Amino acid sequence: MPWQIHLPSFVSAQAEIFLAIWILCLTLVGLFAGRHAFRATYIGSIIGIVITFLLTLKVSFLLNHTTMARVTFNGLFISDVFSIYAKIFVISGVGLILAMIRSSLIQTELAFFEYPILTLTSTLAMLLMISANDLLSLFVALELMSLSLYILIALKRKDLKASEASLKYFILSALATGIFLYGASWIYGYSGTTNYEVLERFLSAHTTERMPYLIMGFMLVISGIAFKVSAAPFHMWAPDVYQGTPTPVLSFLSTVPKFVAFIIVLRLITGPFHHLMPHASIIFLILSVGSMLIGAFAALTQQSIKRFIAYSSIGQIGFALIGVYLAVGEGYHVTLLFLVYYLITMIGFMACLVHLSRRGHALSTLADLNGLGKHHPIISFCLGFFVFSLMGIPPMPGFLPKLMIIQATVHQGHYALSIVAVLYSVIAAAYYLLFIKAIFIDQPLNEHTDIASLKTSGAESLIVAYGLVATLLSLIFYPNPLIAWTSYVAASLLYF
Repeated sequence: MPWQIHLPSFVSAQAEIFLAIWILCLTLVGLFAGRHAFRATYIGSIIGIVITFLLTLKVSFLLNHTTMARVTFNGLFISDVFSIYAKIFVISGVGLILAMIRSSLIQTELAFFEYPILTLTSTLAMLLMISANDLLSLFVALELMSLSLYILIALKRKDLKASEASLKYFILSALATGIFLYGASWIYGYSGTTNYEVLERFLSAHTTERMPYLIMGFMLVISGIAFKVSAAPFHMWAPDVYQGTPTPVLSFLSTVPKFVAFIIVLRLITGPFHHLMPHASIIFLILSVGSMLIGAFAALTQQSIKRFIAYSSIGQIGFALIGVYLAVGEGYHVTLLFLVYYLITMIGFMACLVHLSRRGHALSTLADLNGLGKHHPIISFCLGFFVFSLMGIPPMPGFLPKLMIIQATVHQGHYALSIVAVLYSVIAAAYYLLFIKAIFIDQPLNEHTDIASLKTSGAESLIVAYGLVATLLSLIFYPNPLIAWTSYVAASLLYF
């Protein structure tokens, strides 16, 4: 019998394949374009994101003809409704971030041709993470994303704070990687596989003698991923890294990677490890309560804007983990809904900060925002709108997903946890109001260096902020389509 090569199906991965080839082409363009390298790679990255988005939509149309997930590359890659849903938001988020930071990159001396390329490389890694169907393919994609982020943070070579932030992130991320791999080795050692589908079948057949060891491996894997979302007690890197990261890079670091890490958690707990959730869900309770407590109380004492963003995001992540802890379809639905609202709001929030970045350095403390409402009323309205949405007070957009999470918690009988969630929301309102106070009430101490002389960046970030304000306003009056869509996607999670 002649030797044959069985090629995998490339249809489901056409967006990722195109993006990988496009990144290589842009790298060559950047190397030989001379002084126009940044402009060429930046425009190329926007084109690449648009084409990747269209190819992802094409795959989604192909999936509409069948309810079965498409698995290829020897079981390493899966394409289904859930992955397409996540990819659409990831690509859209990256596109918005790239669109809004061009002027800021130039002003902060970060206009290197490597920036768009590294952003696309990280995006490729996140798309591969979403479609990973094996712990090994998940690990490779996770490390590709992390390596891109290390370099992005330290891209401004003369900035010592950025170099320090990159080094801290690298060291602690290496520790998280070790924890993840150690957990994966436990799972492989006691099951003989790292493939999601095979692992799910194994766990459904062996629910007694090997359960403690598999639970240990699962908890270690989740701990490694919890680092990426900066959930307590794996949050220690976030405040220092955020503070040293340039604002254009932080707009990417603090938004899309966290969304993707949460998507991975949902994939794992509803797929290969859903048999373990009745025994191991306690880890999500610890992560949730710890994140809400640490995020709420630590944010109250912050004067640095970037550290404030870090601790407030830790608290928000803890709130989203409530839905994961519930380990039911209703919990997954409200978690997905919360993540979408949070992603839109945070990108808009960062767009406002990017627009307000000073020429040469960014706004650093809350006191730097004093008098903003008087001198820049339009951008102040946008920034205040996003802050109120993060606060989650009615009728702001962020209120609905938080209310649905608390309702789901009460419906499942976790009354104590629902009380903790409400108390967190009250404390969170206090520190978000400090932000509002600085913008609209406090006045600058020195009239010669007040916010009136602030030199804002180009109009791209302002356009993005306006667009996201309009999007959230539409969700206030017409939330049902998004609710129905997330409900459908959450139901598709249980594909085994």
